[in-house]
Amino acid sequence: MLDIRQLRYFIAIVEEGTITLAAHRLHITQPPLSQQLKAMEEELGSPLVYRRGKRLEMTESGKTLYKYALQMTQLMDEAKAEVQEVGNGDKGTLSLGVNTLSSLELPSWLAAFRAAYPHVTYKIQQNESFQLCGLVRSRKLELAIVRLPLELEDFSVLHLQTEPYYILTSDQQLARKPSISLVDMKPYPLILPSTEA
Repeated sequence: MLDIRQLRYFIAIVEEGTITLAAHRLHITQPPLSQQLKAMEEELGSPLVYRRGKRLEMTESGKTLYKYALQMTQLMDEAKAEVQEVGNGDKGTLSLGVNTLSSLELPSWLAAFRAAYPHVTYKIQQNESFQLCGLVRSRKLELAIVRLPLELEDFSVLHLQTEPYYILTSDQQLARKPSISLVDMKPYPLILPSTEA
């Protein structure tokens, strides 16, 4: 079976018109290139080129191979470039989980991400924080923005922000304070968001 290297050799032979020029272009010596051409012709069971004066011309079989060789080498080059882009993080899809109360800054974070990585798309899944952790653990998500407290020993964690809490009360004494500590709240029943939200 022909390989991509042989196809590149054949393209060079056709485009340069001589084994000597093709070998020079490919930075190899003439004998191995001649052997590769002969091996391709034997494998395909058909001559690919013929001599016309000092130049090599394609047979009909050669024209067919040349057409497909160009397509295949172009596809291989595109695949290689895309794999490198994905590997470098320059291209691909990011799966992101957010909880129901994720930061209001999320749109600006996503805009900054888009500016830095314009060829990376993202899929956003909304769920409760503990479920998002499970999806990251099972590799169904690459990252998640969650609210604490949660058990996060299995993860690399980056603290994004601290959320302020506001107290709504009919108690005039608490309402007059510029800020309230947890000690101040001790005598009052509290309604707090679930740690699973």
